[in-house]
Amino acid sequence: MISIQRMMDAHDVEPLGIILEFWETLLRFDEQGDQPSAEHARLDASVSFALGGIDAENYVAGLVEERLSSLHPRIQLEPFMSGTAPLKNFAEGIVDLVSPLPKIGTGLPSISKLGKGEVCRVLDITALQLAELIESGNLKWPQNGGRQRKISITDVEFMLHGFSLGEREVSHLASNEKIMDQNAKRIVAHADPRDESDGPPRLTWESFWRGEI
Repeated sequence: MISIQRMMDAHDVEPLGIILEFWETLLRFDEQGDQPSAEHARLDASVSFALGGIDAENYVAGLVEERLSSLHPRIQLEPFMSGTAPLKNFAEGIVDLVSPLPKIGTGLPSISKLGKGEVCRVLDITALQLAELIESGNLKWPQNGGRQRKISITDVEFMLHGFSLGEREVSHLASNEKIMDQNAKRIVAHADPRDESDGPPRLTWESFWRGEI
């Protein structure tokens, strides 16, 4: 707060603008809510970024590390990559600080799919290069969803981790089989309320109205 007050007293608009931009980006990135402790951490990181300190790097890199098993660093840092050049450079520096796990992340509820612009920023490619990836089949583009179609983060992570097309197909099959197995385990046959093998019949509203009890 002292640093911000000095900037205001000196009518130093540029660093104040940088602080606000970084703060707004953190709101999209950190998912820490609006508790006073979270706001204090954002303020500290934002001022640190404007003044060239290390608190901003420590704060953002720490959160990225916590979510490594869920999401690749470049996908996590897309809010920074969509900002001005200083924010983009900051994001690239964070990527160099952390090491992505050698596995496809489980994903986050808040981020499941990415639009074309987001994919370009995450993969650091142009719109033309993205079109070529889609046309060649190296990146799956959904066939439905209207004009707001987006690419699954899983397919983007395949690209980031350097999986070949064959390896991706195997991973997709394994994932589908795992889901089918999990669903099969959830299916439990409804017990006959008249079956007394496990004790007396169970009285339920359904069995009552059907006249089974």
